[in-house]
Amino acid sequence: MFKESIIKPMSKKIVIKIGGSTSNDYKKIIREIANITNSGNQIIIVHGGGNLISGWLNDMNKKTEFINGLRVTDNQTLSIVIGALAGTTNKNIVANFAKHQIDAIGLSGVDGNLLFAEKINEPIGNVGEIKKVNKKIIEILIKNNYLPVISPVALSVNDKGSILNVNADTAAIAIAIAINADKCILLSDVDGVKDSNGTIINNLSSQKAKELIEKKIIIEGMIPKVTSALKAAELGISCHIANGNHIGILDDILMNKDKGTRID
Repeated sequence: MFKESIIKPMSKKIVIKIGGSTSNDYKKIIREIANITNSGNQIIIVHGGGNLISGWLNDMNKKTEFINGLRVTDNQTLSIVIGALAGTTNKNIVANFAKHQIDAIGLSGVDGNLLFAEKINEPIGNVGEIKKVNKKIIEILIKNNYLPVISPVALSVNDKGSILNVNADTAAIAIAIAINADKCILLSDVDGVKDSNGTIINNLSSQKAKELIEKKIIIEGMIPKVTSALKAAELGISCHIANGNHIGILDDILMNKDKGTRID
């Protein structure tokens, strides 16, 4: 008599962005990420740190300003961004993964020439859009069972030796595209993309997304999330925008339950 075979689900390569807005307590989402990592999935983390950055700037009596969801970053603000993202936030996340026996490696986009970006425009200052990803570093790490934890600062394409602040959502999607990920999950404190009635759209088409942006229903920080997700969808990479504070959110997304907004 043959024993019943146990078929394990195929391993997936998943990029997960964990937002600065949920950084007051990363422990919950890190525990969930550890669970899906232990299930055999290859996970790459990109993190924000917006609340910490704003807090430090506030302590310095420096105004925080955003344009189309992107933080205006002058030279002084850039120093705060680098310290908060590549330093404090990155290392706290790595330390939390250690509690779950996960071998996480903390990186910034500057390390190993991982990320290259081009300045978006002058009014927004030292903020860039990703133009190149050195995927070799990521592939080496995940192949050897390390979990990369990446802070979204990048080297400047035009001004060698300079560093640019990069939106974490757009950085996560650029990385997902570069490594041909199976999925990109963008977590923050919002439940997903809403329509004009305030209802969450579980499946968002490219046409509908562009319509909502034109009608200014999708605004501020949701704009870079959605526009970057549309680029990934065109290349066959499914993106999911969801609230990282919900219990079991990653399992729900991977089981294709109607949680948050899927763009593909």
